[in-house]
Amino acid sequence: MALLLDELTGESMTTAVIAWVRHRGRRAPSLQDTGAAFASDGDSLEADAASSLTAFDHHGVRHLVTTELWEADQSLIVDTLTRYHRATPQEAGMARVSLMRELGFGPSEPLFEALLGRLEADGITAREGAAVRLSTHEISLSPEDEVLAERIEQELQKGGLAKPPSAEDLASSTGAEVGQVSSLLRAMGRLGRLVFLDETLFVSVSQMAYAREGLEKHLATADQISVSDFRQSLDTNRRYALALLNLFDAEGLTVKDDAGRRSLAPRMSLPLSREKTP
Repeated sequence: MALLLDELTGESMTTAVIAWVRHRGRRAPSLQDTGAAFASDGDSLEADAASSLTAFDHHGVRHLVTTELWEADQSLIVDTLTRYHRATPQEAGMARVSLMRELGFGPSEPLFEALLGRLEADGITAREGAAVRLSTHEISLSPEDEVLAERIEQELQKGGLAKPPSAEDLASSTGAEVGQVSSLLRAMGRLGRLVFLDETLFVSVSQMAYAREGLEKHLATADQISVSDFRQSLDTNRRYALALLNLFDAEGLTVKDDAGRRSLAPRMSLPLSREKTP
């Protein structure tokens, strides 16, 4: 750092500050460090170089970067996401860690988070959990994936809740790779074409509706239902019956007592057909 400052001797203060910040690149020095390096007030330095530098805040600390680099990295993020969406239209977005690695950002560089924050504030990108996407991106399936998705839907209906297939089963029956099927299943879930009960269990939309209808029908004439009774009513296995009930609990449709029996949540109570009107 001292050598670089020596090299800037003879330049105006503003020119020297801009050159020094440019040299730091993505390491984006703090305003305080910049002021200390030039034995000057940081705020004054920022104001004097405002036409060439961009300031951003990160965890309460103000940093400086050249406007040229700021704009170039914004464009780089957008271009990278555009290519990613074009290559994987079925994915909701690109993992933030993958995007950071793809662009060559270090994990401790505040510039990456600041750039994402600005792009999001400007409505150019959006966060999707741990992923980032262009705000204009909509999940879609390629023609090849659409053909496979239709076959998966057929296999789900064929197996029914009595023998629901796993991702491995679907890969075997369709002749596709397990990884391809797993990725497509997630996309179908995001598109509302199937329902994930947990990380690995899934059912078709019609099977989900059938399970919900059966549960509500039972609880219209009974106060509670056990996992065993629900399993038998659907002709499925205990794992799926329990996963379905857990999902209904999470949705607020049902509540579970200490014995694991379910009843309709108070706000979801249905008219009891066994009650007689006075």
